[in-house]
Amino acid sequence: MLPNEVLAQVFLQLPVEDLDRVSIVCRRWNSIVNESIWCQKFVSRFSTNQITPISSKAYNYSWRRELLLRHSLLQSWKKNSKSIDITLNSQLFDVTHTVSDFNLNRVICFNAHKGKGIIFDMRKGSEIQKFYASSSRQSMPVSCADGSRFAFAYGNYDGTVGFNLFPRISELSYQHSAAVTAIYIAKNVAHTVSTGIWIATGSTDGSLMLTNMHSKRTKTYSLDAPVERIFGDLRAKSLHSVTVLCRNKQLYEVSFDSLRLICSLNESNDSIIDGFVADNYAILYSEMHLYSVNLQYSHSDDSVYHAKLGDSSSTSDYDNLIMNPYIKYPHVSSGGGGIKTEEYCVFKSETPIRSISCDKNLDSKYGYYAVATAQDVFIYKIGLTGCLHKLTKEDIPEIPSDICKIALNALTLLISGFNGKTLALDLLAGVALRRVNSRISKSVLDFRAYNTNSLPTTYLEVNPECQDVQCVIGVKGAVQCFTLKGRDVSKDIQVKYSTRDKRKPVLRRASRDSITRDINELRAIQIDDDDAFQRSEAIREEFHVADLDEDEQLRLALMMSESAPASHSVTVDQDLDEDTQLQLALAMSQQDEGILNEDEMIALATRLSLS
Repeated sequence: MLPNEVLAQVFLQLPVEDLDRVSIVCRRWNSIVNESIWCQKFVSRFSTNQITPISSKAYNYSWRRELLLRHSLLQSWKKNSKSIDITLNSQLFDVTHTVSDFNLNRVICFNAHKGKGIIFDMRKGSEIQKFYASSSRQSMPVSCADGSRFAFAYGNYDGTVGFNLFPRISELSYQHSAAVTAIYIAKNVAHTVSTGIWIATGSTDGSLMLTNMHSKRTKTYSLDAPVERIFGDLRAKSLHSVTVLCRNKQLYEVSFDSLRLICSLNESNDSIIDGFVADNYAILYSEMHLYSVNLQYSHSDDSVYHAKLGDSSSTSDYDNLIMNPYIKYPHVSSGGGGIKTEEYCVFKSETPIRSISCDKNLDSKYGYYAVATAQDVFIYKIGLTGCLHKLTKEDIPEIPSDICKIALNALTLLISGFNGKTLALDLLAGVALRRVNSRISKSVLDFRAYNTNSLPTTYLEVNPECQDVQCVIGVKGAVQCFTLKGRDVSKDIQVKYSTRDKRKPVLRRASRDSITRDINELRAIQIDDDDAFQRSEAIREEFHVADLDEDEQLRLALMMSESAPASHSVTVDQDLDEDTQLQLALAMSQQDEGILNEDEMIALATRLSLS
């Protein structure tokens, strides 16, 4: 009999597809294979145990379910999966803002230079709606714009602010005294009501306005410098505050009730390019620096931690620990005094930073984010200062030689270069899954005068829900929606690994037959009604009813009612006078027109001829 240690090593060498059936071979597996063994197998497959679980939404979290679910979902990204590519010709020439709504299968494209936007159906590629920044529906440039799933907002150079709550168009009742330089609209709100839709706007004179579209409440603040950018928490289901970056590189937290200075990003002279806020952390980047700021604390110079981009020394003390996904990860650094919490850290990059992206799934906490330079991609976890792993072209030759955009969710990482050429990778293991060969340059961009080989990817987004394999790629004025079709992996996982209700779905053949019979019966009734109506019209034309005077029509109606079958006979009270009987018979015959059969019609014609 083999010892338990040997069986455990055999388990670690088995393919993932066979792991869930090992208990059939030997009953001893049930006592040997525990959560610790499953964690070791997970680490051997994905090279890390610092994860954001994707199985916790449907099941109780465990390493077994996480490993099997991730492996099955990654199979849907393989090269042999059937794909559907839909190219959207936005006719905007240059799309400056794009919003992907994977829940409603919509793509919102907006050109800030023309003040015009179009909403597309990503499944069909058809146009749903056009909207304009001007109420006159004419091209008018805007100074800034921002959109969400259900609304779009834009600021103008004259200080006015416009707002579109699809499908309605309206303008806000306030304006700044100077040009609007920054705008932010809440991203995650219920689509049935406008409760919680916030709009934050800033101008060159330092004024900042917060507006709630439901309560029409507006709060105004005055800052020391022009407002440069406004951020909101991308993974929060309700927005209570925004993070404001001024031109003097001061970072504020602003709500309807308070204004708080967080810190000053004065470590470098280069300006902030872009960033995001998620899980109470602000991740911002300039050309050569990456900033990670904990928004829950007020900072001082003593709490600043400096490191190089991709430095993983700060998490060395955590390498041998199983990271509990439900524990809030602090910033950590290994210094002379041991592990300490860092509230603010700066990473110095040796090459310019090209793009940054984070996991936008609302159901996960403390997800991943990635930072891309021209040749390398660094994977981080929000709240940890150390780099989880680094992806280079030397290790993965399929990576584009010049990276333009990246996007990720908890499962996959997309890296795009020029002309929309994109590579999908396993986020944790760093293994190439497939190429997303965009056909944007062939179908849309070739008619333009300039060289299409020099067009960088301007927009890239992947569905935050890992079970849905979808992504959107944008190049200049064209947008492509990429979908992988195959079996529904989430349903397969639920049936395969659920402990309850493993019965197969029952085909409701009897119900379908009943519906078919009802449809045929309705068709037969409709045919009978049409035939009866045609016969009635033929009798009216034969006896020239239209040429008869009123008394003759009344007598004809009375005879038709007397000739009706018993089930449709017209009963007239004998106590009424003759004129009233004739009028009542005419009214009832008009309600029952078309009920005589052919024999009754012949008898009626004979009686009329005898009279």
